[in-house]
Amino acid sequence: LDRNDAFNSATRNERDLGVFFYWTPEWAQDLFGDIMDQGLKGSGNYGLFGIGAYVGQGGSFQEQNDTLHVAARFTYPFVLDNGQIIEAGVQGYTGEYVVLGSAIRPLGLGAADITPDGTLQRGDRDGHLDQRVGWTFIYYPQPVGFQAEWTIGRGPALNEEQTALERRSIYGGYATVMYKLDDCCGTWIPFVRWQHMRGGYKSARNAPYSEIDELELGVEWQIRPQIELVMIYTFTDRTNLDAISSSSPVSEESYGQFEGQLLRFQFQFEY
Repeated sequence: LDRNDAFNSATRNERDLGVFFYWTPEWAQDLFGDIMDQGLKGSGNYGLFGIGAYVGQGGSFQEQNDTLHVAARFTYPFVLDNGQIIEAGVQGYTGEYVVLGSAIRPLGLGAADITPDGTLQRGDRDGHLDQRVGWTFIYYPQPVGFQAEWTIGRGPALNEEQTALERRSIYGGYATVMYKLDDCCGTWIPFVRWQHMRGGYKSARNAPYSEIDELELGVEWQIRPQIELVMIYTFTDRTNLDAISSSSPVSEESYGQFEGQLLRFQFQFEY
């Protein structure tokens, strides 16, 4: 139900405004179409090769420094002799990102609110160098499937003292194991997903340094090609992205860690 945090932190909700060029030869278009027709949970046809420039601040956020991010991607799907479809890819981007600030009480100490990186308060909009590279591997569920992505890079993040922004390393990704079963009631895809992230969540106020580990157990039921129900049980250990200000109890620390469990359902249909 959620985008994995390591990649979502690169481009907020994977949405932005830009201009891109995608190239897909005819044989790859046919293979991508076959993946979709078989219901193998493909990501769609976005070309074997793509390159473009985009705003970089993230969907629904106003641009802050009038500079563009540049991104490129290459992926290659192929079919083994036994009919198994595999896809591997690499992608990356570079740009200057401006972190939006908000008042916090660093480490939960003191009563005065401050905004990390005071340059934001003076209207400095140069931004911080933000660079990532990522890898993708998909073993399409026929019927056993595996999907994983991993990213590394450096970008803006709150320092350990929670008093200023600095350029820090970021890494993380996810791995999902699934099984596709077709019967008289539709298609069932039980799955297990693990995700991990360490680094600054740049689209959140003050780009808090986040530590995220999650394990999800779930099943997707495709009742019909247009109707599906997803059920997921999640074990989470993650950083709270909300800042604590002087109006909060003194004992609370900004961006504290928490653990939890939750059960969720999602029903969706196409028309």
